[in-house]
Amino acid sequence: MPPTEQMTWLEVWNRLAAEYNAGAVTDGARAADGELPLREARELADRLGEDLVRERRRLSEHGARLEEIVPILHQAVSVLAESGQHELAEQISSGVVELCRGAARDKSPACLSLRHERAMILAQRGAPSAPSLLGELLADCRETLGDADPLTATVEAALARYATGAPPATGMLPTVWNVEPRNPEFTGREEVIAELGRRFRTGGLAKVQVLRGWGGVGKTQIAIEYAHQFAADYSVVWWIDAEDPMLIGKQLAELSVQLRLAIPDVDSGSAVALLKAHLRQHSGWLLLIDNAEDPGLVRRWLPGGPGHVVITSRVGGWEHLAVTVPVNVMERAESVQLIRSHGPDLRGSEAAALAAELGDLPLALVQAGTFLAETATAPADYLGLLRSRPKEVLSEGAAGEYPHSLAAAVGLTIERLARHEPVGLALARICSFLAPDTIPVEWLVGAHPAAAGKGPLDGLTAAEDDALALRRGVGSLSRFGLAVGARGGLRLHRLTEMM
Repeated sequence: MPPTEQMTWLEVWNRLAAEYNAGAVTDGARAADGELPLREARELADRLGEDLVRERRRLSEHGARLEEIVPILHQAVSVLAESGQHELAEQISSGVVELCRGAARDKSPACLSLRHERAMILAQRGAPSAPSLLGELLADCRETLGDADPLTATVEAALARYATGAPPATGMLPTVWNVEPRNPEFTGREEVIAELGRRFRTGGLAKVQVLRGWGGVGKTQIAIEYAHQFAADYSVVWWIDAEDPMLIGKQLAELSVQLRLAIPDVDSGSAVALLKAHLRQHSGWLLLIDNAEDPGLVRRWLPGGPGHVVITSRVGGWEHLAVTVPVNVMERAESVQLIRSHGPDLRGSEAAALAAELGDLPLALVQAGTFLAETATAPADYLGLLRSRPKEVLSEGAAGEYPHSLAAAVGLTIERLARHEPVGLALARICSFLAPDTIPVEWLVGAHPAAAGKGPLDGLTAAEDDALALRRGVGSLSRFGLAVGARGGLRLHRLTEMM
């Protein structure tokens, strides 16, 4: 029974009880004392009953008007949430829900939908009350709408994701969104994605995180998958291709226009300034900066504030700007699953042999799977070609969602290394003659420039007898993403060595 009806019934009951307690239990006794007869008490109850009917009618009319208004207010709440005004959106939605509850309309379809919106806003803000609100909402949806209703299923899924520590998903992407569609072949990486989410939820210095690893290890695909899995956490998600640093400002200016902070023809500098000022004051946004190479350049574009940033990079040097999340090669089981998604006829042992030779590198696995499927090449023949003609083989096969083949990606890195760090390039060539295992740094530092002569190692002559220059060259291998540090040494990926 609605609260207002309860109050009316209580008024009737209290007045009758007062008459009863005032005196008599029989008509005769009450009449003798000149008090209210039972007949008049019944008349009073009838009048109060009529008052109750009128109150019910008034409440019904009020509820009908409220149900007309709720969808309009819901739309306003959605607009506020999409623009990052989560606190105001939550305040308005909370007030409307209380009005619905007072009018016994909190279980109407319109109010249930608004309650869902409110719970999702609270979830995005990390409010501890969100799970309990979702639980109450699920019970009311089942009672009113039934288990088969889409809203019931959505709320149930959101509550289930809370139980696993993941954010509740609405099943919808934010309005301001420019991320590529989900890769249907994406495999594994649950731990890396979960770690990104955990660090963002703890806050602090982890508001900017960099996914760092070899070229072709899958950093970009992990960033795309994170954006889709955690879309419910954000009202704004924007992808920035940083391969050409000169275009970063233009892409941020486009976001400023999307948020209606700047008009389309305003200069990029002004648009970015407006955007950074806005993001510093709002939460619920995610910037994904892909293929960044210069931490100093990226720093100037970061807005600060309570939002989140994911950077992908092959290079190092992010320690003073971001928390690094290392991205390594796949686990063998994940590699087998990925390559068999391209070649379902492959036996498990064949897929495992290919994964081992390809060093569990996702880009190489995708290329190999595509090449095998397109050319009907037997796995054993492919392995023979890979060992005898690695550079050519790793140029073949579609790279799927990757912008370059593995050979092209490594080639671009080698070109940059040659331009900027000739000593590092010479050391990389030394590593290519060694076994694909950890190489002690002291071996590389001990490389004597005089032994270089002319040819592929002549970059060592630039170091003369300068141990510091040699160590700087060693560092460039890690910084350019050709090697990873491991227990006092460096390790190149086996395919990088082969090329």
